[in-house]
Amino acid sequence: AKNVELADAKSQALTQSAQNRYDAECGGVVLNSKFYSTDRHSQAAIANLSGTINYKCAMTVKRDIVQPDGKVVKTVCVGSPVFANTDMSELQKAVSDHVQLCFENEAKLMNDIASASNVTALRSINLKSGYPSPPPQDPG
Repeated sequence: AKNVELADAKSQALTQSAQNRYDAECGGVVLNSKFYSTDRHSQAAIANLSGTINYKCAMTVKRDIVQPDGKVVKTVCVGSPVFANTDMSELQKAVSDHVQLCFENEAKLMNDIASASNVTALRSINLKSGYPSPPPQDPG
């Protein structure tokens, strides 16, 4: 194994922790059974909306099916429309809480990294612990 200086190892751990926080932060949230993206652009858009947003969600799948003889059959499957009423204040709070949790967890890990007295202690820190798991994305 390569001999690693503690300062270099801490720097690498901080970089990895920041990446893990970013991945978790932008991984999305589920509110009222609907997936919402939490990337930086989505966070800004959600923060600027207010009231209740009513939108029509319909599952539309477009797929070209290639037959064994090489012919292509174009298909479109449209599911029943669903009207989703999203209370933006509730969504803003959910996204804000999610992002805050990610930053608080990163701060804890940064403290743990700074407190590590040697490389072995540093390697025992799970840099992925404490972050929310990304929810499954809406297939529609």
